[in-house]
Amino acid sequence: MSGVKLHSLLGEALEKYHIEYHRYFSNHVSQGLIALFRLGATPQRLQEFYDNYVSTTLDGKVDKAIPSQGLINEGNYEKHLGENQHFLDYVEFFSGEIRRLGTGPAVTKYMKTIHPGECSSAFHPIIQLGYGADVESDRVMAEGLAYICYSYESYFSPRMAKVSQA
Repeated sequence: MSGVKLHSLLGEALEKYHIEYHRYFSNHVSQGLIALFRLGATPQRLQEFYDNYVSTTLDGKVDKAIPSQGLINEGNYEKHLGENQHFLDYVEFFSGEIRRLGTGPAVTKYMKTIHPGECSSAFHPIIQLGYGADVESDRVMAEGLAYICYSYESYFSPRMAKVSQA
């Protein structure tokens, strides 16, 4: 029962709320839900957490999710890296690639290109991938890949070089 509730709330959160708020702060609702699920939370407890997180953290602070316009595809996904736009377009694209190739092959294929951005947003995209793997959720895995692309900043960029020299 908790698994059904978990996936229902994860889907609702993705459709309603953006992955970040105030441009840099990560929305942790999915990670909190998955952690509670792994700790054995009941469906009621998952709902309580979700309702509380939304009302105290997200409402009024997080932009509403911008529906996918189908703008991202295999030919242009690299062009839009780090633009902080098109998050759900990336989720839709990676969801399709996971369905087409399988989870492991899709992650392997795209991480070969986007891995220099895995430290973006304080590693939250990689954390999202890990949580998705833990609960075997292709949708959460697609969110992790999308989040890398959305917030992409290569650890080879001049800005990151300055940070590492500090």
